[in-house]
Amino acid sequence: MGILETGKAELRSAMRAMLLRVGREQRTEWDAQICERAMESGLLRDAEWVYAYAPLGWEPGIWNILEQVLDEGGKLALPRTGPKDGEMSFVQVSSLAELKKGRFGILEPGTEAEPLPAPVPGARITVLTPGLAFAPDGRRLGKGGGYYDRFFAVRPGVTSVGIAYEWQIRDDVLEGEQDMRVAWIVTPDRVIQTGLQSRP
Repeated sequence: MGILETGKAELRSAMRAMLLRVGREQRTEWDAQICERAMESGLLRDAEWVYAYAPLGWEPGIWNILEQVLDEGGKLALPRTGPKDGEMSFVQVSSLAELKKGRFGILEPGTEAEPLPAPVPGARITVLTPGLAFAPDGRRLGKGGGYYDRFFAVRPGVTSVGIAYEWQIRDDVLEGEQDMRVAWIVTPDRVIQTGLQSRP
């Protein structure tokens, strides 16, 4: 393992441990603030589609966002991993009750639903993006599978939005050649525009 990957692994371990230590009451408060800021930002309101994710119990929770998008008649899609490492597609979801545990224990759409085709150029798609840490300039530390990096690499027109608690914003996030940055970051305290070109 090289210096870059070693540094990433150490930061992943540290950030995961910190996330696991967040108490339920504090997490509930922060998650509600993230939802409010995201919905007020215009990043979701103006989207034709919201691509999101089903958070693990220790990740910043966006369940309120998912429910609100559906309640307001928006189009919501969540990722489904394939049988091979690195495969991920987005599938439309009409109810969160449809979700089933996938290969990594993450809730995702069932295999009976067809994945969405690649977005047409100019489509207004906002992608809520998980991460263990983000830098103010959009650098992102994921869990190490590279799923979102590969997704964004072939879909440059979508608007990527990192979701994080305020203390997950750090200047020491390392970046490799294949890593893709996010255009926006939403925390309980603020909405950060990173400088990566995107709408709105």
